[in-house]
Amino acid sequence: MEKNDLLGDIVERRNQFIARDYLGFADAIGIDRKGKVTLIQTTSKSNLSSHRKKIRGNPKAKEALERGAKIVLLGFVKYKGRWKALEEWFTLPL
Repeated sequence: MEKNDLLGDIVERRNQFIARDYLGFADAIGIDRKGKVTLIQTTSKSNLSSHRKKIRGNPKAKEALERGAKIVLLGFVKYKGRWKALEEWFTLPL
């Protein structure tokens, strides 16, 4: 989040049985200096496809974009011993 100058925090809730994402898809929320909201979904590179489908199939994701939020899917992969995030930004139409 700091890379994009976002003030953010994790919003996913977990208990011993389930994980519950904000609006059904977001693990974290970031806010830039102009007040623009970015909803962030994180996963491994190998699970990008299922999370992409999860976002595209979620009516709240579409509504968030219509209201001016940004949505990014981050897929993490280890490359040369370091973690790297692959970013996939969503726009309308989903």
